[in-house]
Amino acid sequence: MKYRTSGLLCALCILLPGRVLADDIVLTGKRVLDKDTFISATTITFKGDALVVTNGFKLTLEGTKSITFEGTPRVISFEPRDGRLQGDPGRSPGPVILQTPFLAGTSLRIENVGEDGIKGVDGATGPQGPHGYQGTQRDWNPWNGCIGGSNGTPGGQGGDGGNGGTGGNGGTGGSIVFNVKTGFWNGTIARLDLVVTGGNAGSGGAPGSGGPGGQGGEGAPGNLHCGGTGPGPIGPMGRPGLAGVPGAPGNAGLIIDVNGNSLPAKLNDLDKLLYNRPVSH
Repeated sequence: MKYRTSGLLCALCILLPGRVLADDIVLTGKRVLDKDTFISATTITFKGDALVVTNGFKLTLEGTKSITFEGTPRVISFEPRDGRLQGDPGRSPGPVILQTPFLAGTSLRIENVGEDGIKGVDGATGPQGPHGYQGTQRDWNPWNGCIGGSNGTPGGQGGDGGNGGTGGNGGTGGSIVFNVKTGFWNGTIARLDLVVTGGNAGSGGAPGSGGPGGQGGEGAPGNLHCGGTGPGPIGPMGRPGLAGVPGAPGNAGLIIDVNGNSLPAKLNDLDKLLYNRPVSH
């Protein structure tokens, strides 16, 4: 995000940690915040390509005279990020505060939403069942011939599959507070398009499948007089694990309209009191 200030930069612009003070500021391009940020100027203009990613930090915009929007500028809480662990909970953003006596131009979309939770880890496959025992060899005698002996015993049942992991909770939606005197409406279109939904819950991990049954025991070998015995059957498959529990979706944040500019027209005082409550989109 680039700041363009009118007049003499050094004379009119004071830079403090996380704070920008200037006569006139033009916001253009992309800026990703790394700290709580306060931008104050006589006039603030958002160009159509302006994108502010708050990264969950508090953002305050103060136009002491006006704030103007061109095109389709946006303020968002988070961008997708790689390398998240399974079951990772979503982050919750800080507040976005906008105050000015006058809004002008198009509209600013503010998506101060909670980050989605990540799916839980899948359960592990169960171990293979134990091997069966070898069968016993047949005997022989001249009166009865081949007698006795047994086949290999069945393989043991496979081990139980692991349970799926719990999904990550969605982050809570952030608050948006705006203190606007006039200019909230551009005809029938609001100049502030606000979203404060909570993040989606991560789904639970898939259950691990049961382990394979153990191999049946080998048959006994034959001898000079009698053939060998047969192998035992493969053991039964193990039981699957349990599916992981999904995380909880994040609660919606709050939209606070200090001056009630977003209320529908022609409300009486009682209606305004009933209507002027936290609003979630």
